[in-house]
Amino acid sequence: DEFMSMTIDKIDAGYETIVKSSPSEYGFHDAVKSHRNEVYRHQQKNGKVILVEIKKREILFHGKPAVIVVAHDITEHINYIDEIEKQNQRFSEISWIQSHVVRAPIARLMGLIDLIKHPSSDEKLKTELLGYVLESAHELDEIVKDITIKSELIDLNRASNSGPKS
Repeated sequence: DEFMSMTIDKIDAGYETIVKSSPSEYGFHDAVKSHRNEVYRHQQKNGKVILVEIKKREILFHGKPAVIVVAHDITEHINYIDEIEKQNQRFSEISWIQSHVVRAPIARLMGLIDLIKHPSSDEKLKTELLGYVLESAHELDEIVKDITIKSELIDLNRASNSGPKS
């Protein structure tokens, strides 16, 4: 009853424009003057702020101009997209770590193993080189642990944000 008694100016007062789509993107029909979708930040009566997609269509109704307005709460959808973008950023970080940070100890290990395998290496040098191999292996182990932690964070976020609710 309260909503139905409100004027469009009173309803619009709770909205802040976020994104406007140009009416020229949609084309026109004989009975339709314009058709556009807009996204607004809206404060509900209880104070909660939500994102709302507004679809407006000006029509002729019994020969008189009228406006059809449909409001759809897209807050969860937008939050879901934001979470996917954050997750993609974490995947990019993991990818960078794997392609750059992991390569250094692996390259050292390969070089050290080649030196150890060389027939002219004496036992003292081989023992020293094995120490470096162990050091590189520990470094690689720490890097893998960091990647595992980042991957678990992604899995935890995925589990807690299973997508927008319909």
